[in-house]
Amino acid sequence: MDNIINIDKNVEITTFTPAKRFVFISDLHFDCFYHDVLSSEKFKDDDAFLEREDTFIQFVKEHFSNDILILAGDYYTNYRQSLSFIKRLEESKITSYFVLGNHDFASNNGTKFNIIISLFDSETSSHKYCKLLMTGKKYYHEDVCIIGDTGWSKTSVNPIIVKGAVSLRPGKKAREANENSANSRFLL
Repeated sequence: MDNIINIDKNVEITTFTPAKRFVFISDLHFDCFYHDVLSSEKFKDDDAFLEREDTFIQFVKEHFSNDILILAGDYYTNYRQSLSFIKRLEESKITSYFVLGNHDFASNNGTKFNIIISLFDSETSSHKYCKLLMTGKKYYHEDVCIIGDTGWSKTSVNPIIVKGAVSLRPGKKAREANENSANSRFLL
């Protein structure tokens, strides 16, 4: 939105308030380090997890404080730790909307999916900054309607062709599509 600043009768300066951006982030995996993938060992140091969260929150505050985060799940492989992280985002006043990923349910100790969703809904329903996107719920942020879903889909079905799209770390089929055509292929 334009703001007009009158310095004197003859000089007028127009300033622009930058539009908010939507920043999409997924698969933070605070409890998984690169060497874990190679060794298949879980890193169990809660202090290291919190340090990684602190680093992430500080980075967001420094670089995206005027933006809206859309968090697409997989914060931890434990829903209780994921909930704790979401509460930290709220305490840090980071404007964000989130869904849970399949890894957030990994250590559910037999707790059913709908019970975990209900827990997140009840624990975050009073949040002002960090809101759960779930089936049947919508939020309005200024003139944008934000909706989400509490589930996820299998990733082994048909590819979607998107003209001119680029994947940062494309899989083999996406690389082939990038090399063989003007289209990029994303497998869903």
